[in-house]
Amino acid sequence: MGKISKPIVLYVSGNLAAKTMGLVCALARLRWPGRVLVITDGYVPEPVEGLGSARRVRPAEAERFIRDAALLVTSIRTPGADERLLLRTAAAHGVPSLAVLADLGSGARKFRDEQGWALPDRLAVADPVTHRLMVQDGVPPEVLVQAGSPYLDTMLSQARPAPRPRSRGDRTRICFSGVPNDSDFTIWGRNPHYTEADVMEGLTRVVDRLPGVHLTVRLHPKEFEEHPYAPYAGPRVTIQPPDGRCPLEQDLLSHAVNVSTYSTTLLVARVFGQPAISFQPPPGPVVRSDLYEAYGIPVAQTEGELFTHLSRAVEGLQGRGSLRGFLYNEGKGLEVIGQTMAALLDGGGRSGAGRRSAHGALHPLPGSLRA
Repeated sequence: MGKISKPIVLYVSGNLAAKTMGLVCALARLRWPGRVLVITDGYVPEPVEGLGSARRVRPAEAERFIRDAALLVTSIRTPGADERLLLRTAAAHGVPSLAVLADLGSGARKFRDEQGWALPDRLAVADPVTHRLMVQDGVPPEVLVQAGSPYLDTMLSQARPAPRPRSRGDRTRICFSGVPNDSDFTIWGRNPHYTEADVMEGLTRVVDRLPGVHLTVRLHPKEFEEHPYAPYAGPRVTIQPPDGRCPLEQDLLSHAVNVSTYSTTLLVARVFGQPAISFQPPPGPVVRSDLYEAYGIPVAQTEGELFTHLSRAVEGLQGRGSLRGFLYNEGKGLEVIGQTMAALLDGGGRSGAGRRSAHGALHPLPGSLRA
C-alpha cells in the first residue's frame, strides 16, 4: 500500500466505546505512524490507554478534520447523535468510514433518526446475535464485518485459565453494576419503565431475605457525580466511591454473582466464567433478551425470580460456563479491524469506491473481508 498522505481521523467518546477506540487507536498508530488524528468531545469518564493526546472539538466543528481525511473511524455510544453527524459529514465529502460497535446485542437504532440512516461503509460487530439483530433492523449484510470485540479480547487475555477456589466470603457477596436506566429509556424514545431507585429497592429487599449476604454497588461512570443509591448504604450494602472502584476483574472474581439491569459487565462476568443475572422489573420489555438467552444469563422480572437466581448463585449452583466461543474471531478482533481499515484506505476516499451512491446502492470494497 502506498504512503497515506491524508490523516486517519478517530473520534472518541463515551465509556466502553472509548475503551474500544483506545485499542483501535494504538493499532492505527503502529500501522500508520504519524497519520492518526484523534478528536473527542471530551466525554471520556475513565482514563483510556492508547489514546494519547486528543483534540477536543464539538461534533458540529469536526467537519474541518473529516473533509480531507483518508478515513474516519469511530465507535458509537448511546444515543449516537454525534456519531451520526460525523458519519454523514464523511459521506458528504467522499471519505470512507468504519464504525466499531462496542456493544453486544445492540440493534441499529443508533444509526438512524428522523433524517433516515447514517450508516458507515463498514460496521464491525462482535458476535452473531448482534449481527442478526442488525440485519433484522435493516442494515445491509454487506456493510457488516464479523470482527469480534477488541475490548472483550483484552478481558479474555487477562482471564485466569480456571476459576480460583471460592471462599465463603466470595460466595456471600453480590456485585451490583449500576446503569442510568431512566435516562437510557428517555434517549431511546421510550417511557421510563423503571429507575435506578426502583431496581435498588427491589434488589435490597431480596438481599435482606438472604442471610449473611453483602451487596457491593459498582457505579456506572454516568453516576459518578450523582446517583440514587445513598439511602440504601448500610452494614450490608457498600457503595464504591468513584475514586475507590476496584478493577472490574477483581470485583467480578471476588463476588458470587454480578447483577445489573443490562450493563455490559454482565457479559464481562460471563467472559470470566462468573454467574450473572439481569434484573429488569416490569412492566417494560426485557432489554437484550436475545443476547442473554444466547449467553446463559437468566433474566429476573420479579423479586421472587431474583431471589431464586441469587440463592442458587450464593449456594454455588448457578452456571459458571464462559462466553468463550461466542465472539467472532476470538483473540483476533483488533486484527480484523486493522484489515478492514486497510481495505477502506485502499479503496475509499473521494474516488467513491465503497461509498453509497445517492440511491443507497453499495459498491464493493476490494478484498475478501467477511460481511
